[in-house]
Amino acid sequence: MTERGRRHAVPDRIRPRAPRRAFVLLAFAVGCGPASGIPGNGLGVRHAYWRADDRVLVSEFRELGAVATDRRFVYAGGSNGVVVYDHRFQRWQPPLTLEDGFPRSDPPIALEVDEFTGILWMVTRTGALWAHHVSTSGEWRWIGVLPGGPPVRLTTHDGSLWALTSSGWFESAAGGAPPARRTAPAAVRDRTLTGLQRLERESAAFRSAGSSLTVDEYLRRYEITGAAPSPDPTEWWLATWGGGLYAYDDRMLEALPVRFGTVGRGVSAVAVVPDGGGFWFGGDGMSRRRGLAYADRDLQRWNWHEAGPEGAPAGPVHAVAQDEVGVFVGAQDGLYRLSGDRWDRLTDLDALPSTTVRALARSNDALWAGTDRGLVRVTVASDGGLAALRIDGTGGTRINALAAVDSILWLATDRGLWRLNTTTGALAQPPVQDARLRGRVIGVAYDGGILYALATSALLAYDGATWSAPFVGASFEGIGRPTHLAVRDDVVWIAGAAGALAIDPISGAESLLSVPRDIPEGPVRQVLPVEGGVWFATPAGALLIRLE
Repeated sequence: MTERGRRHAVPDRIRPRAPRRAFVLLAFAVGCGPASGIPGNGLGVRHAYWRADDRVLVSEFRELGAVATDRRFVYAGGSNGVVVYDHRFQRWQPPLTLEDGFPRSDPPIALEVDEFTGILWMVTRTGALWAHHVSTSGEWRWIGVLPGGPPVRLTTHDGSLWALTSSGWFESAAGGAPPARRTAPAAVRDRTLTGLQRLERESAAFRSAGSSLTVDEYLRRYEITGAAPSPDPTEWWLATWGGGLYAYDDRMLEALPVRFGTVGRGVSAVAVVPDGGGFWFGGDGMSRRRGLAYADRDLQRWNWHEAGPEGAPAGPVHAVAQDEVGVFVGAQDGLYRLSGDRWDRLTDLDALPSTTVRALARSNDALWAGTDRGLVRVTVASDGGLAALRIDGTGGTRINALAAVDSILWLATDRGLWRLNTTTGALAQPPVQDARLRGRVIGVAYDGGILYALATSALLAYDGATWSAPFVGASFEGIGRPTHLAVRDDVVWIAGAAGALAIDPISGAESLLSVPRDIPEGPVRQVLPVEGGVWFATPAGALLIRLE
């Protein structure tokens, strides 16, 4: 078992369970060490160790610098990790990313897989040599530095890695010994071509076509950075810088994209499609490519919607809601709707009180959008576009979150907690004694007959008659500034600048997931509990932790 991070003890219904190697929302297990002695609502805090595949980080994998294949898998490495594709069964496997120990800010320029030892070898731009035991799903391990510069040719022989650089041949013996200059055996000296050089030598058609093969639907051409053969001698896999992975058929002179991952690196919102339809991943607006990505429930089929060529949101995405009339997106730069191939947008130049839309909710067959300066009711106009009606009494108020309960819409705002009767239009603050619900309220969520409200320093619950005493657990400060609230199956999740917190409101047990031990990067902008796991939106991508 490999140490992957630590976290607090949690009740059985939150605790992860037995692992499987499959790319769906499945179960996993954690082994626990001795109690640390840190108090927490009367609970000792136990250290736990992550197993491989307990966590899956989905990020942007379009800037690829190397590709390698064996008889079953394709490994394509880029700035944010290595994606793994099972070409025999045409299924994506979990990528190898930051939570696996992938080096930050040092993308690969060469990959090689040794089927005999089960080791994936990687050389990065700085010349660092890394190894990953794909057969045991261990972490990336730094081996040493290769003298000389690119191009680097990697090959394996008798369990050892041989690397050819501008300074000659170097061997890293089985077991991961640091690379040392050696005289390569004859069987190795003949392997001096990279996969891309070999393809160019063997195929005149490929030489003439070149990077014109790797053109996307917007006619953007991407540089081919690596090539690796498939079992079929006329089929190859191409790594590109900006277009991701392509499957190339030399007989047909055709390269087709095989997509995986988000539009940009950072993710600021994750939403689930109703009835198991999949997931939306909203970009944080910080990458060169911005917009949203859609993935089916098993994370096998991906669609990208980009700002610029398509008209998707360019700013950070705060909320996504999908229904029968389209996909609604609340973003920093407006309210968007995707219907078919058409994007509609509203801003403060239209009917919105503010261009920034932070929350979306459905109630009484209407869509409600919370902006930085008030609430609006959104409808579809007769021409198919969007129309918005401002709600009196909410003007000038930043709305952070919305929760719909029958005909009541709850508003978490910078001026406290409010409720709107969507049938009568009555807007009022509920009678509360705790002053924290009169100040800034960050989140509001409803589950199992209980309404939860998150203030800056406490969590409160309302059962329809009375408010509970504020819950301020021992781990509350550990997440830093709170950013988001979500509830599912009687477990409350709170995201924050320094991590995330799971709370069992009945027992008071807490589970603290901290940055960077458990979550690779912060702040955690959103948390989305789903069947079998929980998603976290982070600057490194969307992190899935399997829980069942």
